[in-house]
Amino acid sequence: MWSANVTNLATAVNSNDFSQTRYGSVTGSAVLGNPALAYGEAAWLTTQFASNPGDLVNLQYALWDIMNPGVRGSGNSDVQNWLLLASQNYGSINLDNFEIVTNCGPLPLTGQVQEFIVATPEQGTLALLICGMLAVCTGLMRRG
Repeated sequence: MWSANVTNLATAVNSNDFSQTRYGSVTGSAVLGNPALAYGEAAWLTTQFASNPGDLVNLQYALWDIMNPGVRGSGNSDVQNWLLLASQNYGSINLDNFEIVTNCGPLPLTGQVQEFIVATPEQGTLALLICGMLAVCTGLMRRG
């Protein structure tokens, strides 16, 4: 079984509480001084995967570089371009739509350090999905 902490990005930014995240709370983290900026830029980068399938490697390196500057993509102009775009555009996303998923347990910067930033469905989309499911259930109940 895998347990994780789920932190809403907007809530963490508004309360300045990144204690349940790896890079926003662990001593020695390169982003400890401004985790709101780092996670905001990382969230924006995650929105770019679907529309840039030919540049997935550089996007991933840019994500790693935000949390561990210089570790990946140093000298790679494509990675540097993504980092520049993230710094310019992260303010255009709705932080409420993102969750940070961090495995529970010790939060060292070595070992299993992968964290996930996932987009959550917008409320309207979720409501439409629920209405569709209710319609299907109603139709099935009438047939039976």
